[in-house]
Amino acid sequence: MSVTDKATKRCTFIPGRDTWDAESWGQALDMRLAEGDWGTPRKIISDRDPKFMAAIWKSMWEARQVKLAYTTAYHAQADGQSEMTNQIAEIALRNWLPYMILQRPHHIG
Repeated sequence: MSVTDKATKRCTFIPGRDTWDAESWGQALDMRLAEGDWGTPRKIISDRDPKFMAAIWKSMWEARQVKLAYTTAYHAQADGQSEMTNQIAEIALRNWLPYMILQRPHHIG
């Protein structure tokens, strides 16, 4: 597998076997990225199918002991904490924006 940083064009190559599944590739990728100063990728561009790439991401997060919890968007019963956070942010913005418009009209586009 080859990995290229699009910004710097820096490359690294990860040796593996054609019999490896996505989990094995994910573990190898995670180990290689952890070795240097690569950090966690923000985006992966691949010519492999989406299921394979999803399995690689899952494997990488499991290696970091991060549990992925998928929910339906805007489904408060499944994701109450982020729904509550969004409501509080909305209330804060509703109260703050009128003040900003009165105090600094030139800052509001």
